[in-house]
Amino acid sequence: MKFQVKLGNKLNAVRRILNLLVCFAILLSLSQTAFAAESSDDEENKILALTMANDAPRTVDLLYYYALKEIGYTPTISIVGNTTTLRMANVGERDGVAFQTKYVGDTFKDIIMVPHYLAELDLNAYINTKNPVNVKTWDDLSNLRVGMIYEKPYLERQVPKDAIVTKFNSSYKLFQSLARNEVDVAVALRVGNQEFWSDGSNVLSATLEHVNGYAYFNKKHASIVPSLSDALTKMYNDGTAQKILNHEIMGEPNEKKLILRISSYNSDSPWDHAITNEMPKNPNVEFINIDLNADRVANHEESWNIITSLLRQDLIGKSPDLIFVSDNEALEFIKECYLQFFETVPVVFCGINNYTPKTIEGFEEYFTGVTETVSALETVNLATKLFPNTKNVFVINDYSRSGKAWRAQIESQLQGLANINVTYNENKPFEDLASRIKDLPENSIIICGEYQSYDDGKDYLEEGSHRLFAEYSSVPIFGLKSTSFGYGQVGGMYSDSQLQGKLAANLINQILETKSMPSVVQPTQSQNKWKFDITPMEEFSLKKADVERLVDNAEYINEPVPFYKSNFVTFVAASLFLGLFVVTTFIFSVLSILTNNRNKILAKSQASLYTAEQLLEKDMTVRELKEYIETVIDTSPIGYALVLDNTVVECNQYMSNHLGFSKGRDLQFNAEIQSFLSNVDGHLGKSVTVPFSTRQGEERRYFLNTTTVEYQGKNAVIIWCTEA
Repeated sequence: MKFQVKLGNKLNAVRRILNLLVCFAILLSLSQTAFAAESSDDEENKILALTMANDAPRTVDLLYYYALKEIGYTPTISIVGNTTTLRMANVGERDGVAFQTKYVGDTFKDIIMVPHYLAELDLNAYINTKNPVNVKTWDDLSNLRVGMIYEKPYLERQVPKDAIVTKFNSSYKLFQSLARNEVDVAVALRVGNQEFWSDGSNVLSATLEHVNGYAYFNKKHASIVPSLSDALTKMYNDGTAQKILNHEIMGEPNEKKLILRISSYNSDSPWDHAITNEMPKNPNVEFINIDLNADRVANHEESWNIITSLLRQDLIGKSPDLIFVSDNEALEFIKECYLQFFETVPVVFCGINNYTPKTIEGFEEYFTGVTETVSALETVNLATKLFPNTKNVFVINDYSRSGKAWRAQIESQLQGLANINVTYNENKPFEDLASRIKDLPENSIIICGEYQSYDDGKDYLEEGSHRLFAEYSSVPIFGLKSTSFGYGQVGGMYSDSQLQGKLAANLINQILETKSMPSVVQPTQSQNKWKFDITPMEEFSLKKADVERLVDNAEYINEPVPFYKSNFVTFVAASLFLGLFVVTTFIFSVLSILTNNRNKILAKSQASLYTAEQLLEKDMTVRELKEYIETVIDTSPIGYALVLDNTVVECNQYMSNHLGFSKGRDLQFNAEIQSFLSNVDGHLGKSVTVPFSTRQGEERRYFLNTTTVEYQGKNAVIIWCTEA
């Protein structure tokens, strides 16, 4: 904590510091009391809180799970440094240490070792065949560059003092470093049949030492130590332990198919949400979601420990049937912990930028998915045609692993542009980026790729950041990612998360159903779509015709809508009213004329056969009028039908030609119409768009409006219809 102390207030500052220290001491005391209570509750519930170093494979978790299950306990496991695990168990902050060598020294006097080992360990030295060194013993490491995992005191004591030691937080990073010749030797603990990552060049040089890994408990749990040792003995005697070490037992059988879903950012973000919506909608499929929040986490190693602790806890005693990861950060994470936690579990990825076969090198047997290729060059080429004076292209991406992959793709596509100056945003806070956008010269355009950040406690996620870019910019903005479209960008060729989700879902279903891995990784560049927003286009004096001259099959939003479409209900109601008014006026006019004529005839003669015949002629004129009105209705461009008790009482020719209506026909012939009429009360007084399959087998959409009337003492329904 930093304190700024003014010259005249040093004494007050010291007092404040003392007060804070007192508060801290009180909180520490309360937390220890609370933890003691929690530990007591866990003892009652037979839950043991254990710690473990971060490089222990998940087979250790399973050995622990089954051994403790045998004596009626359930473990919870958290990841901390090797030395810290012993300290926490020794002082009682945790119940025990899940996995530790026998050489813990005399420092920790309040922990008890379980006599039977949990697993056998090999302390191995690995070398790179491209840089072979002769290593058979600990002494052979002298003067070599040696890589190992953090906080391995026993290993550190064995390595010669003149060795140059580099430490890593995961075995994946350790062995990548060996493959890149950044270290000469990798020293690692191998448990059972545990595998380590290799590009084919990393090989075992020698086993430096065989040791055993043991469980340790705080002395308050001394009573369970003998029974746990007996349980481990039984597991090794009956072969259960060896099956776990050989990956034949991966956990308890899952009642449902279990998918571990790992998002690089947040599963509620628009991009991830669109992908998730395409995942299998199956009641027999269960998801566990892990969000890496890569846009908010600065310390990767700390985040790695936290997430792996969550994984160990969520998956205690069970194993996923499949792992699904989205975006580069999640793919790199699963690569780091795959051989430690999930060996042989199939992995499906999507949204991976800058993909090459080397991206999944060493994991090809179990990894497949959908790549994401951005269309930066196509978008810039179109933008410079729409704005011929363009001299500068400013590209925006964040500096997450996914953002860097986006930038690498964009750079490779734009590096050959002639007479165009391409620049990229720096890794600075959002406010600096905003200033840069405001200062861009007039002959510039902006290309937005992957951007979301978390600066100074503020979320600048996709929607919010892109709205602000449009607000700050005086030059046109083009985009490449579909979830950024609609927030002030003119347009561009966009990658589509929904499409990627569909392709990934197909792979997931195929793997779960057939238990076989597709060998081909699917690219999605051909599926990228041109999209444009009329509102920002008009701000920069662009017309739809300008774009249509250059690209085909583009999608547009915010187009001006004709009155009859934007106010369809009003339009239909007004048309019906006007039509009824005209027909009614016509009828009354004709009736008035007929009445006048009849009165004249009656005035001329009281009664005669001839006069009666004249009246009959006038009556026939009325029938002719009725027939005329029926003809008008029957030939109307608006469909009309009267339906009573699910049967057509009468209908005009439009309803017959388009929807297959006929007088006396039961409406069971069309399921869509029946479905519509089943909720007729919900449709009264408003227009509803409904799809119908016509008699010709065509799929068309119609606007329907309903009115209820009384007919023969019953409630009937009048349906008005016109084609959408």
